Amino acid sequence: MIFGRLPGDGKARQLLPVICSYSKENFVDHEVTDRSSVPNFIEDDWHLDQTGDESFDTKAGRLDGMFDFGRRASP
Repeated sequence: MIFGRLPGDGKARQLLPVICSYSKENFVDHEVTDRSSVPNFIEDDWHLDQTGDESFDTKAGRLDGMFDFGRRASP
């Protein structure tokens, strides 16, 4: 931090750990996501409507790249 500002574009990067039987092992996804990416993934996966007309999750980054649903789940 320099004088209270973040270097670069001003967006801080945070770790988003994914713990799931279908998550890719030892995988780092460089997709830009935020907290609203999680409800967006749930809405898409369970075929639900968006949470609102002006909801942030409509603009959220995708989490699909972190999973491999085509393979058998690991224990």
